[in-house]
Amino acid sequence: MNKHGVIQQYFSAWNKRDTDRLTELFHEKSSLIDWEIDVAGRDSVIAANAKIWEDVPDIQVLVQKIATDDSTGTGYGIITVTSKEQNLMLPVLDVFVFDEDNKITRVSAYKQG
Repeated sequence: MNKHGVIQQYFSAWNKRDTDRLTELFHEKSSLIDWEIDVAGRDSVIAANAKIWEDVPDIQVLVQKIATDDSTGTGYGIITVTSKEQNLMLPVLDVFVFDEDNKITRVSAYKQG
């Protein structure tokens, strides 16, 4: 699967809370960094996502655009994180880094504002 497809699968699995699929997409030594989270290791990354779903049960990601750059091995997802329950509509840029097998090694998320 190419990087674009991996990012699509990531967001799909994220919205479905499919930890098994997310585990397949991440490299064992992956990391996740955002404005509240900084974890390393696939199990910790999956656990951090599960904690987000627990804290905001109706959270969803609406994908606006996906782009990849094979020369740098990176990909980008421009998304909106939403929660009706928390009246949340947050624009976010996710930056993905991949290994040579297109496993995700890092996701860095940046919120607007």
